Amino acid sequence: MSARKKVHAVGFWSEHLDSYGSIHPALVIDPTWEVADREKIIRYLKDGFRCGGMLCWHKFRLHGHDGERLTSEERSDGVWIWPEVLALYVEMNVRLPEAFVNHMRAVHFDPHSSGHTREEIMRMERCPHYWNGWCGIEKQRAESEPA
Repeated sequence: MSARKKVHAVGFWSEHLDSYGSIHPALVIDPTWEVADREKIIRYLKDGFRCGGMLCWHKFRLHGHDGERLTSEERSDGVWIWPEVLALYVEMNVRLPEAFVNHMRAVHFDPHSSGHTREEIMRMERCPHYWNGWCGIEKQRAESEPA
């Protein structure tokens, strides 16, 4: 019996600045991040396959919108999976992991290039390990920077 194919989770933000396993998006805001490709990244995030959602609403966690309820839909490219609202965070200068952006570049910003269908993606196991590791590194970086 073969193991289920995995898709890497990314962009599932924490509600609190000190939460374990994730990170609050306020800790990774950078207006200079990926300026040249920002619109391509946003379009990629919006154009991924719709692949269901969680049984709850995503809550927007930035700039006076903290707690605002948004869609619970998720999108994927067959390699990564993210909340549909992730594009809103990128529009507000929130950085994403370099590995995710490098993947977007490698597929020429085409989220449908993996050859996977929506149905295949929906059967894939969501793997949070990369995201949790990136969040841990970013928390350490934020804690070590002078206020």
